Amino acid sequence: MIKFVLIAVAILLLLPLLRRKEKPADDSSAKKKSLPPKEKAPSADAPKKAFDALMRTVVVLDGNEWSACTVDGVKEDWARFTSEPTRGFEAVPAGRHRVVTEIDGRAATLDFVLFPGETLARKLDRDAAKWIDADAKAPAESLVSYRSTMGIARAMSGKLASPEAAFEAARTALEKLVDENDGDAIAEARAVGESLIGVALVAEQLDAFVALAKRAPDVVDAALPGIARRAS
Repeated sequence: MIKFVLIAVAILLLLPLLRRKEKPADDSSAKKKSLPPKEKAPSADAPKKAFDALMRTVVVLDGNEWSACTVDGVKEDWARFTSEPTRGFEAVPAGRHRVVTEIDGRAATLDFVLFPGETLARKLDRDAAKWIDADAKAPAESLVSYRSTMGIARAMSGKLASPEAAFEAARTALEKLVDENDGDAIAEARAVGESLIGVALVAEQLDAFVALAKRAPDVVDAALPGIARRAS
């Protein structure tokens, strides 16, 4: 009787071990190893960095005749947007821009391309009616917010367009002109550039134009003044 009890106890003790051996091996670790690596998620602070770069993109125009100034096709009473005498713009989107100031019956025209986070400083030479390089800084109180002011102006005029569509159309046209690069390429590139004035671009899009400028600097520079020097 005692032997029988001992044998029964032994069987009860061994039974869980036998069941554990019969259980199929967990292949979860193997599955984990076979899974493709996850794509790296975009940085959570990317929008903040883009916004910070926008707010740092500034245009200072010393000596400008603001009452006779048109910026990217918009004419405003710019002085009403600043608490100090107006000296320029802040929060300017990257891309192609144009400033035209009427001075003594002549037009002083400034065409330029801005990259995110850049500052452009120019001074109006009134005698020559032209813009010259300057090394100037301006307090925030003297800067017009391009981002809000021009957005409202364009919404009211109905001139809102897709920046992506404008970029793709311009890039396609410039690629064709770069490939052909014939006698009409410069004039046609200037016309392409007109379509980009005031269009908000991002750094990657501007880099695409820089890459094109490496192949035909004169052609692409006619569309985006000053971009060829970035390709050298």
